[in-house]
Amino acid sequence: MVRYHPLLVCICLISTSLELGAAQSPARLLVHVGAVLDEGTYLGKMCRASIFVAVEDFYAVHGNYTTRLVIHVRDSGGDVAGAAWVAQDLLRDARVQAILGPQTSAQAELVADFGQKAEVPIISFSATSPSVTPAEKPYFIRAAFDDKAQVAAISSVLGHFRFREVVPICDGTSPGDSWVAHLVDALRGEGIRVPFQSSISPRHTDEQIAEELRRLIRERAHVFVVHLTALLGSRLFLQARDLGLMGEGHVWIVTDALANFLHLLDPPVVHAMRGVLGVRPSIPDVNELRNLTTRLELKLREENPEVELGSVNIFGLWAYDAAWALARAAEMAVSGEEISGNWSGAFRRKLARAISTDSFHGKSGEFRMSGRELRPSSFQVLNVVGEKPRVVGVWWPNSNRTSIYSPVAGEEEISWPGDSRSASRGWAMLAGGRKLRILVPDKVSFKGLLNVEYDPTGAQARESPDSASTYLTLVNFTLPYTETGIWMLVRTRPNESVNGWIFLDPLETDLWVGSLAFFFFTGFAVWAIEQRINSEFRGPPQQQFGTAVYFVFSTLVFSHRERLRSNLSRLVVMVWVFVVLIFVSTYTASLASMLTAQRLQPSTLEGLRINGEFVGYQTGSFVEGLFGQLNFDPSKLRAYGSPEEYEDALSKGSRNGGVSAIFDEMPYLRIFLGNRCSEYSVFGPVVNTKGFGFVFSKGSGLAADASRAILEATESGLMAQLEKKWFGDEISCRLKNSVAEFHRLSFKSFSGLFIVSGAVSAAAVLVFLGRYVCRNWDELRTLSSGRPFPKRVVAWARHYVRMEPTAVSGVDEPAALGRSGAAVAPAEEAAYPAPAASATRVHPGASGSSTNGGCAVGREDIRSSSTDEPSSSATPARGPPSTELTLRNGRG
Repeated sequence: MVRYHPLLVCICLISTSLELGAAQSPARLLVHVGAVLDEGTYLGKMCRASIFVAVEDFYAVHGNYTTRLVIHVRDSGGDVAGAAWVAQDLLRDARVQAILGPQTSAQAELVADFGQKAEVPIISFSATSPSVTPAEKPYFIRAAFDDKAQVAAISSVLGHFRFREVVPICDGTSPGDSWVAHLVDALRGEGIRVPFQSSISPRHTDEQIAEELRRLIRERAHVFVVHLTALLGSRLFLQARDLGLMGEGHVWIVTDALANFLHLLDPPVVHAMRGVLGVRPSIPDVNELRNLTTRLELKLREENPEVELGSVNIFGLWAYDAAWALARAAEMAVSGEEISGNWSGAFRRKLARAISTDSFHGKSGEFRMSGRELRPSSFQVLNVVGEKPRVVGVWWPNSNRTSIYSPVAGEEEISWPGDSRSASRGWAMLAGGRKLRILVPDKVSFKGLLNVEYDPTGAQARESPDSASTYLTLVNFTLPYTETGIWMLVRTRPNESVNGWIFLDPLETDLWVGSLAFFFFTGFAVWAIEQRINSEFRGPPQQQFGTAVYFVFSTLVFSHRERLRSNLSRLVVMVWVFVVLIFVSTYTASLASMLTAQRLQPSTLEGLRINGEFVGYQTGSFVEGLFGQLNFDPSKLRAYGSPEEYEDALSKGSRNGGVSAIFDEMPYLRIFLGNRCSEYSVFGPVVNTKGFGFVFSKGSGLAADASRAILEATESGLMAQLEKKWFGDEISCRLKNSVAEFHRLSFKSFSGLFIVSGAVSAAAVLVFLGRYVCRNWDELRTLSSGRPFPKRVVAWARHYVRMEPTAVSGVDEPAALGRSGAAVAPAEEAAYPAPAASATRVHPGASGSSTNGGCAVGREDIRSSSTDEPSSSATPARGPPSTELTLRNGRG
């Protein structure tokens, strides 16, 4: 019996199963794809390895797909003609269904034309120039960012650091030169000027590059944006280092054409570029790419043992994702096609459509196509500080915003050329002995604002013969550093005709009427409460009326002398006195303000025009042209050239050869008011102007820096300190002499106080009336029985105005009860004779209480006789006022 080794049996079983599986698996559809690369360059070698690794990885994950990509690589030789030749070979002989590449934008522009004629999609992962666009070539697909995407990031970085003038340096012989136009537009949006651009060709020698850099030195350029390849850029920075352009005061920013290859530069080049900023598409975390980097290194070492791959840049990742996307699109496009090796034009169109709209998470990040090109994502901001660049910020396309990372523990701030920790913003242009020439207006008449002294040994600026309006389109203005507007200057004078009824002006008519009404109402409330229990409010009707009115009006000066007996009336007066205090204080302040305004009595703008008065302005000032806007008669205008002439003209007045007012800019008027504060005042502004500022040539970066300095000085209070130092405390003087603005007081101003006072008065009267009715219910009911309503009201009123029979001075009750409950006789009898009545006196010792309508009272029970109206001849029911009844131990 033959015995087999167990290992051999396992191998046989596995082999048999694989053969059966292969026999049962469907036939694979081969999709031939070309790849046009510059295999003599590092980028070409890296992208070749990325494409093959991507195809292997894709079908390792999607082993059940019916399609398989077959890659045919052709070397373009690094030129456009070679790329066109191999592309034709791939289309004619290899019969490819798509082409990956070519590598450069110039090559892609020509190969895309071939693809359009053959209806074969051309998928480039490195042609980023705006010169070739998918919009113009329907079969061209850009699986990379357009270079236009990074100009927004670059301009945002420059704007973040407040640079105001930039010089681009690019390869003028390549199609990429059109990129500069997009950069200029983006910089203009940030307020950054591009005075000129510099072009450096790969055909230039080192000496020619150095000569171009010397030209930049002569032009005083200090901020540069470099858009060159890694090879040409390396030559540039070595020459710039030797010429001193890599020192402090210079700023260099490189695009992704160089920033993507910083890790491949020679150490001397990296050292020369210390302090350079770079912008490149964001690369995922290194840990996520470690496996891919390892596999690419192995692949590259197999094909090119002499080449070492340090790390994968964005072009290698785009090549990987482009091959992956093409494999996905091939599977989607095969749907509905017959299984044969002869692919139709419909398949290629479906292939192009599928890859143009694909979206997935690739090795480069979010691979999202839009308009047959890769949609841009974020860009990283790099800083060259050593062997490896350091990421210091990021730019986001959605917000067009650059975020510069704040240094954390163990990290340093951004390093600029010359190891500087701060970036130059344009002031370095004054270095090297170049003088800043300043042109000033020669206003010799207002030396307090500007005093020009000529130096006979130095150069002098000559007066320009042209009008200032000629240059408004030629200059940039800073923010104003002085107060703005055209103001009116007048002479203060005493009031010659004071209105004799001015004391009525502080209050509106409705407040006068309303306050008088509440005065009388408060007086009525006090009288209604006090007249039954207080002899000071008794007497004939006219005396009672006079007492009530006098009492309430005497509260205006808090001189009321009547003694109040009831707590209810005291509450009414307490609230009313508070109202009077507020009312009088406000009236006094308003009247004082009006009297002050009357004292100044300035001329108004409308009054000047209507009365035809003369007005003045400064000789040579643009204010003369503004009088037309103010509708002034040109014949009423007079020009003056100094503060002394201003004073003389205002002193004379319009009727004596002078003027009634002078219109000028506030800085000149502040000089005038310096020691004339008590005699003159300014009002306005009557016309809004922008004030004084500095003027720089159009596009100068100094204008923005000067504006920023003015704003910071204003916000910090430094500007106010400087104004006080040079002009004195004239501002307080102007405020002191300004017309006090006042508003006449209306009833609405005091409505709350009056409502409170009226409510308290009404409530007090109602409470007192309630007590009165409760105590006198039986009598009131007897008076009203059998009578019509009008006579009933008259009888009640006559009963109410009688003094309480048992009122005692100083007691807030109608009767004072003794210990036994008997009523104590009043100390003073009423002024009016009491009506004839039969009185039934409560005997001492009795309870003295009865229930009348539910009201319990302790008093003498006085009942009216059959005679309803009092008689003038009736004898009082009591003794004389001096009679006093003394109760002891319950007896009289």
